[in-house]
Amino acid sequence: MALAAPSRCSLAAAVLIAALVVSSAQAPEPDNSGEPLAPAPPFEPETLTVTSSLYYGSAFRWVTNPPPKRRPPPAGSRAKPPPAGVSDEEWAGIEHAPSQAELRIGCPRDDSKPGIEYLPGCNSPTATIAVGDQATQLRDAYGFNNGDTATLKLRETAAGVARRRALHEGRALSGEEAGAVPTAPSFELLDLQVTQEKEQKEIYVGNPIDLRTIVFILDFSQGANSGSSSPGTSTQGQDLQAAKKRRKKPNKGKKQPPPPPSFPPSPFPPPPSPPPPSPPLPSPPPPTGSTSSCGPASSWGPAVKTEDVRAAMRDQARFPNNLNNFYTTCSYGKSFFRDENTYVLGPVPIPCRGFVMKNFTGRPVLPPRPPPKPPSQWANLLPLSRRNDTVDDWWDVSRFCTASEQQAWEREAEKFARLRAATDPKLAAILSYRERRRNIYILPNGLTCQWAGYADVTCTSPTCSVYVKGGVAGLGLQVLAHEAMHNYGLEHAGMGMDEYGDATDVMGNFRQAGSGVLCPNAPNMYRIGWAKPLNPPGTRPNSLTAAGGQYGSLSAGNFTRTANKRQFYLPAFGSRDDNHLMIALGARFAPATAWDANRINFYSDAVRNPKIPYPVYYISYRVRNSTAGGFDSGLTSSQHMKVLIHQYNGTQSERTFGFKSLLMDWGPSFNRKAAWDASGRTWAGRFVQPQRVRDPQTGGFLEVGGGLVVRVVGSPTAAGATVEVCQQYALSEDCGAGVDADCDGLVGDDDPDCA
Repeated sequence: MALAAPSRCSLAAAVLIAALVVSSAQAPEPDNSGEPLAPAPPFEPETLTVTSSLYYGSAFRWVTNPPPKRRPPPAGSRAKPPPAGVSDEEWAGIEHAPSQAELRIGCPRDDSKPGIEYLPGCNSPTATIAVGDQATQLRDAYGFNNGDTATLKLRETAAGVARRRALHEGRALSGEEAGAVPTAPSFELLDLQVTQEKEQKEIYVGNPIDLRTIVFILDFSQGANSGSSSPGTSTQGQDLQAAKKRRKKPNKGKKQPPPPPSFPPSPFPPPPSPPPPSPPLPSPPPPTGSTSSCGPASSWGPAVKTEDVRAAMRDQARFPNNLNNFYTTCSYGKSFFRDENTYVLGPVPIPCRGFVMKNFTGRPVLPPRPPPKPPSQWANLLPLSRRNDTVDDWWDVSRFCTASEQQAWEREAEKFARLRAATDPKLAAILSYRERRRNIYILPNGLTCQWAGYADVTCTSPTCSVYVKGGVAGLGLQVLAHEAMHNYGLEHAGMGMDEYGDATDVMGNFRQAGSGVLCPNAPNMYRIGWAKPLNPPGTRPNSLTAAGGQYGSLSAGNFTRTANKRQFYLPAFGSRDDNHLMIALGARFAPATAWDANRINFYSDAVRNPKIPYPVYYISYRVRNSTAGGFDSGLTSSQHMKVLIHQYNGTQSERTFGFKSLLMDWGPSFNRKAAWDASGRTWAGRFVQPQRVRDPQTGGFLEVGGGLVVRVVGSPTAAGATVEVCQQYALSEDCGAGVDADCDGLVGDDDPDCA
């Protein structure tokens, strides 16, 4: 299905839309008041317009990949040890899987109130409307952050009509209908208009950020809550059992309808007057009573002890990479994780199954039934709609892991926390905070979710969510830090075609970091304001504007053919926060060059900053710290005391979409070494033919493009490394020009090009 062109930008991509099917009451029948129920809906394609909050999340998964078998040594010989530098780098058998992005919709949040509160009059379903690349394409095209409000127009497909009819008639879906459940959408997206943009406020601009956090340890083996719920402070929440009791009250003077026959087993309380029997839908496991347990504590109980989670937040001795140390160390003190603003709550009993009621006044009808039980590999895909005239939503944690289940965890955990806060002032204070409270949910291992972690990417709502399966031992804290940094808006850190390939960033391949601290890479640190380009004290900023900039923020405007080389000393990345070079040879200004009075970056201004499509490079120097819990103590030996080259074309903006950092190379001993330097100490980037553009600052012309050449000068030390950067204007020498245009260090007749 081709998506209709958005109002602000075009999107040429097919979109997978969540199944949104509306079940309704059965044939009209008088209720106790004598008034007829609403007639059954016509089975024609429907068009819906809903107001929803948008949520873009990223899932992190592991896959098992056994290492290749080695040929056994000859009989009687001694096996040789593996090559040096290999065995200590292997985390054999486990690797990252490609991430699974999701775009979900739900009722808009009430930002004037703390916690999980929804605006009244919501008409939005709780659903996932796109997954994978399609979710990312929608987010990038429309430029929305988590929590932004939008108006969506949806049109029902033929598959949706067929399913709605089947559910209305109380019969099982046919084989064709059932087979289409995971793939065929019931609605297609006709339009999406963002109506309210919200601020993330987590890019550091001078004021330290205090992260208020509640960690919920969820328990699905008890299910001590009621099993019915209502969003926010609405008047919903009347369960079907209560409705049934009200229905049993005598209604004198009016003829009562005959008692109905029984209905097939369901995980929900039975309605007072179900429809006549018909071929039953395949049912989920039978109800387990008011406790609504998913199963034994060994699989569905708390995955970790409360005291262990508390230690993982702050205990330096047990967990050197505890979250407090991670934030404080990697941000150079710009973000805090104070004890008074952190609370670990658990075990929190969550009903395995339940539903959210509408505020109805007529006769309740049966909640929408689950679709036919899918194969195990369908567990994370999109089931049918969960709304009808009585029920806004339902969840079944034992079988599904969708937006409905996730919102159920959040609602029930928030309800439990507010009850506990009545006698706990510290918890009450954290719950009352209205801006970007972190909610971390630690889930049992028995959960059907096929990811190790899942998080909201960016954070604008009163609460932001991180979900992790299992405990905090082993790499559990690395998973937790990875997901928590998604809340900051960071994307995955890749290398080549591997989305997680960058082992120098917790947003990439952290599997070798163990219990060490692995901070984000240079572009990601710049993106959130934790680090900035070099600006040595007392040194005139290497900038072309009086507005300032940083000494290490370079563009094509900082180089000419006669002066195309500059030398810099890069400090160890963890020693100070001005620690890298940013080089944009395809533009007049670099991203960090200057800001105008309205906080608009010159780099994004097409008039003041002429530019061509070209990579923006970040050059940094990383040193592995031997102190437990020290900055980059989780760095691998391969990148220890190495100059790193990253590419990232985003800006320091919460609405930078579609850009991810890529690790290009590291050296000395670069992989992409310059042809003229066999030692591998010189790296040569991709060459783009230079273009002459008008410089609006001087009125003259400027050459943008070419190639970037980076050379490591001398021997790096634990304190830092010296590098020379050169703008390459040609791939071979212009022998009569008297300049080193190809950056090989030779001029004129000394260059082999001129022999």
